[in-house]
Amino acid sequence: MVDETKSKQADTLCDDILPYEQAQAHIPVEDPLSAIKTMRLEQLVVCRLKSGQKRHKVRDDLDKVSK
Repeated sequence: MVDETKSKQADTLCDDILPYEQAQAHIPVEDPLSAIKTMRLEQLVVCRLKSGQKRHKVRDDLDKVSK
């Protein structure tokens, strides 16, 4: 009885996995290292923009003080 239940569960699992695998077959697999590199480059861009804005603000503040 237990073997029949396990067999039915395994059949159902196999039946569910096959359509999923077929649907995913044509989707390209993304390289994890490439994804991490892209993420880090985006973070670097944001960091550089923020530091540039801070530098510009400090420069403006110094100009106001010196006038």
